[in-house]
Amino acid sequence: MVVTFDFDDTLLWKKAIRDEDDEIDDVEIVGPNPYGMELLRRALNRNDKVHIVTTRKERLRDDTESWLREWGVLDDLSGVHFTNGDLKHETLERLGSKVHHDDDPDELSNLPPDCKGVRVFPHPSWGEGEGVVEGARKSTGVMISETELRWIIRESLNEDLQSFLDATQNLAYSTSGHDPHFTGQDKPLKDKARAVKRLWMQHSDQKSLQQVVDLVHWFSDPRKQIPKFMSLSGNNEISTIMHPKTEELESSWGGMGVLVKGWITLAANNMNDLMTLYGEKTRAKDAEAYKSSGLRKRPSHFYARNAKSYVLGPEDLDDYKHNEAVVANWKPVAWVIPDSFIDYLRSTRRSEREDILDAVRASKLPAINGEGEPVGLDELEEMLG
Repeated sequence: MVVTFDFDDTLLWKKAIRDEDDEIDDVEIVGPNPYGMELLRRALNRNDKVHIVTTRKERLRDDTESWLREWGVLDDLSGVHFTNGDLKHETLERLGSKVHHDDDPDELSNLPPDCKGVRVFPHPSWGEGEGVVEGARKSTGVMISETELRWIIRESLNEDLQSFLDATQNLAYSTSGHDPHFTGQDKPLKDKARAVKRLWMQHSDQKSLQQVVDLVHWFSDPRKQIPKFMSLSGNNEISTIMHPKTEELESSWGGMGVLVKGWITLAANNMNDLMTLYGEKTRAKDAEAYKSSGLRKRPSHFYARNAKSYVLGPEDLDDYKHNEAVVANWKPVAWVIPDSFIDYLRSTRRSEREDILDAVRASKLPAINGEGEPVGLDELEEMLG
């Protein structure tokens, strides 16, 4: 049986590198697609006649074949074909392909009549959604566990702290500390700060990190800060503390907090190694200028000694009390009211207590205690008297 495979993304995985605005800024080669390569090897083991059919230009033959040679499959293939940008339909029909594997839905919807299509998903960074791994399993039948897939991606990308340190070794800088969003800094300094975040996103394993932590934004003065927080747009980046899902939600940085869901864009074990500064320092003119796109938070200084504190993945997180994660595209999920804060409310003035509870009630968000259990506001109000 004649079986065909696309090359880019189907066999050669590429990662989309996004900037701090979540726009695709660059593309980086990861290595072999674990799903596509497994299907290719199965076809070869069945003694199928396997062809590579790619829309690449013929001038890229040497590059294409060097990858296939490196993977140890070139000599077992029946041919490598280049359509020079055209759809693959004509080539597939000429070869008599019975099964074609591709990541491109357009190609799969334009197959010859007797050719079956199999979708092989591209790298998850292209935004296929949380179901990309399950979708790949269903479409290809290749059963690779989440742990195995994470290992493959991490190994091929060299996603670890040392690779981040190597990539940022020439980015040392420091600011005055009065401009949390770098709106007033000169361009070279701002470019360095942006590069730190971009390289963190490139070398980190955000998805795995987010699966094992709860993100809580804590309030040192809830009465004053909750109304301001509720007026913020989720486009603005905020600072949170990463709490392992197995740990109680409580912090010395604030008695009460709000659990949020969002996308981590920077993280470190010690917030002093980021120094993204307090939102209160945001100037009114900056807030207005970036009202639509949202304000970004950046580390106000960066040195090699600070960089060692950065968290690239779950295995790097070792400080559960003083860490910081900058979060974008967030939304509040629930108020966090630990027992210690309830004790504080008992001792505070009635007017302050009522202002806090009124703000919580007006938000229509549920409330939980430090162990994640529901807190009934009516019962809490009665308890406090």
